[in-house]
Amino acid sequence: MLLRKRRRSSSILPQLTFIAFLFLIIWLIGHNYIQWLSSGEADEATAVVNQFYSLEQAGDFGSSWELFHTQMKARYEKENYIQQRAHIFMQHFGVESFEFELGTPERIYNWRMTADSEELPEVYQITVTLFYKSQYGDFKLVQPCYAAIEDEEWKLLWIFSEE
Repeated sequence: MLLRKRRRSSSILPQLTFIAFLFLIIWLIGHNYIQWLSSGEADEATAVVNQFYSLEQAGDFGSSWELFHTQMKARYEKENYIQQRAHIFMQHFGVESFEFELGTPERIYNWRMTADSEELPEVYQITVTLFYKSQYGDFKLVQPCYAAIEDEEWKLLWIFSEE
């Protein structure tokens, strides 16, 4: 009789170990799934920024404007954006194109394009470095860009300080 009690009490340890192992596996799967989802979003956000600057690099400012978030489209009318962008970069800087690099995406919560604009619950900030070789020498511009989901598509924004 004493042996049976020992066997029953010793059989609890393997069960507890199994339950602890099971919880560990569930936690690891859940944790990795969340990281996988967020890395997918970061990749998608980076892709729209890359697409935007690839279009700008090709001088297709009309198509790049289409990738703007509604808040940006309200700030820049399409025709004016196309004319100004081409005029400033291509004519004033004396360049035909540029190279660019994208930084690592960083998720930001409760972001605003301006102090007065509507708050966006989640955006990704991606720093873009533009490299120009112009008649005035080589130079680079560094600009933080933001990507947010709008109508199930990633759209691009810039931030504007008080003017």
